[in-house]
Parts: sequence; structure tokens; C-alpha cells
Amino acid sequence: MKKDIEALIRTKACSIYEKHYSDEPYIAQTDKKYDKEIIIHDISLILKTTLITPRRKRYLELKFPLSAKDTFGADSNIFFSPNLEDSLNYLSPSYALNLFKEKCAVNTNKYYAKEHLAHQRVYGIIPYFTLKELANLIKVFTMYLENNTRSLIKAGWPEYNFTDSVWLFCKLAPNYPIEIPVYIKNFHKFKNPGKDPYFFVKKYFLNKTNQFKKCKGKVTPLPKKLSHKEIGYIEEMRYKFLNLKISILNEINQRLFLKTTDKDAWLKNCTRILFSGFSQKDLQIIASIEKKYNEIKIFNNTLNGGLNELLENIIFLYEECKFEKMTLEKNTMNSILKGSKYSHQGKIRSYYQLAQFTEDDCENKRFNKIKNELDNELVKIEKEITNSKQPTR
Repeated sequence: MKKDIEALIRTKACSIYEKHYSDEPYIAQTDKKYDKEIIIHDISLILKTTLITPRRKRYLELKFPLSAKDTFGADSNIFFSPNLEDSLNYLSPSYALNLFKEKCAVNTNKYYAKEHLAHQRVYGIIPYFTLKELANLIKVFTMYLENNTRSLIKAGWPEYNFTDSVWLFCKLAPNYPIEIPVYIKNFHKFKNPGKDPYFFVKKYFLNKTNQFKKCKGKVTPLPKKLSHKEIGYIEEMRYKFLNLKISILNEINQRLFLKTTDKDAWLKNCTRILFSGFSQKDLQIIASIEKKYNEIKIFNNTLNGGLNELLENIIFLYEECKFEKMTLEKNTMNSILKGSKYSHQGKIRSYYQLAQFTEDDCENKRFNKIKNELDNELVKIEKEITNSKQPTR
């Protein structure tokens, strides 16, 4: 197996060389002419260092909140991260090679996180929206739940997936299912036939042509079985809980996104609505039930769509509407690209679009100035959020 991997890496290194480096006689800034074999050797070392092995995948799963097992799938899949080939879509060959030799291959896990944070924002796996985008998203998602009411009450799982946001689907689309689709349970075991680590996310969640296709595949029970009493409780409460969820989402749509709304008063009223319909005994039963859903997750999201998930989203939306931290960051990062010579790239979809600024002194100065100002503002907002959570005396 080790020889197979070495042969694969050698073949891939030769392919990268032929595609990107064969017409680049001078690779180093010193103008020293590199021999073909030396360049291929350097590329091979980078590939060996950035290869996602089963052991490294499990380490990344523990250390970073990006769920490497769901990103890279089965252990037999061959992926590299940080990805030299991806960087070559934006960086010059000489700069990309030096970047990986000096930084990415030295601190691979740090750059894995940078690379996949950008990817998962683009694909909607983690939230990265402006307030306007959030308002539209919540409105469309509320209609989606209403369209799936029958299935959500009967089975706790929607008839079709929500393709506008994987994050929002995982957080709030389920309604305490007792059985879930097999592909969800085995998401991290898939063999990926292509080179794209997000192939299955795109297939099941981002394919607009399949948005209204009913999920008719096999289903499987939860790994940790619910008791008959808990199943009975869930089936009895699904209607009530779905109506509560839709009511709160309507409340968010109608009031929270308005500039004139007192956000603190809104949060108090919304949490009152959330918990007023449940007795202390109900809350204890729900807490016990929700623990049993923790064994199946997609990108670290528990698939019950339950009370805790709804509360988390209420707080998340409240904080964003009050402090606009994510909105500021996304608008600023988009403006960095729009005002540069790379504006033809449209939107930031890759970490290497940010790395490309360092190849040009003027662009790099402009980028660092805007980025430093943004970082300072984000620190201020984070302090405001922290202070808002302190108990008042």
C-alpha cells in the first residue's frame, strides 16, 4: 500500500509539473534554474506532507471544528490539504511552490483550517452571511418547513433537502426523527470518485435541479435506540414542536431583522415563547432524548432539529442582528477583492485568493491595511458581545 501511495504521489507530482512548471524555467527568486527532477522532488515532498492519511484525518477531526471525516469521507479516498493544485488556480507557479515549501508544508494543519474554512463558508456548511442574506434565507427556509409539514410530523424528516444552506438544514430541518436516510448515517464512509472533497455535499444538498426530489432511499434507525416511552413522547410532541419552530422563525422574519426592534427585549420575549409551552418535566425528557441524537452528526451538527438547536439559532441570529459581526467581515472581504486587480474573480471562494495579494506589493499593502482595520473592528465587536453576556449589577 505504501508503494502504491508513493507511485501515486510521483505520478501526481509529474502531472503538476507538466501542467504548471514545464514552461517556468526560473522557479526561485534567486534566478537559479531548477532541474526538472528537483522540482518534481519538491512537489512530491509537499504532496507527502499534505496527504490526508486516516491517522491525520482523525487528528484533524479532534482538533478543528470543520469535521474532517465528513469532508474527506472514506479512508481509501486520496486527498491533499492544504492543496497545492488549488493554490495554482490563483498563485503563480513559483510563488505557490515557495509558499508551500516555506509555510503550508511546515504547518500543514494550520493551512488545512484556513483552506477549508473558506470552502465551507462558500458551500454554506458553516454560516457566512450578511444580514440581508440571512433575512432572505430564514424567510425561504420557513416556507420550506411549511411545505414539508406532513413529512416532518409523521417521520420527523423532510421529503426533500434544503439546498440553500447545509448549515440551516442540519440545524433546524429535522424534527426529532426516529429513522434517518442511510446516506446521512454513512456520510463519512463514502468513497469519493472525484477530486472534490465536497462532492457529496454538492450532490445531496447543493444540487438545485434535485431540490424538490423526494428522498426515497433507505432509512436506518438511530444508533442509540430510544425507548418506547421516548418514541411515544416524540410522536406526540412533533406537531407542537414544529408549529413552535415555524412560529419563532416567523417572529424572526417579522421583527428581529428590523432596525427599529429592541434586540434585547426581542430576545427575552422569544425565549419566553420558546419555553412557555413546556413544563419542567417536558424539558427534562427532551434533554434526555436529545443526548441520544449526538452519535449522528453532519459537520458537527446534531440531526434532531430540536429545542437546543432552535435556541442556539435564536441566540446566533440575535447576536448577528445586534452586533453585525459576520456582516461586517463578509462585506469587507468582498470589498477587498472588488477594489483590486483581481476583481474579475467575483467572490472570494478560496483561501488562496487572499494569499495572492502578497505577490504584488501595492495590492499587499492595500490588503493588509483593510485587513488590519477589519481585525480591530472585529475585536471591538467581540468585546461588546462578551460584555453583553455579563450579568448586570
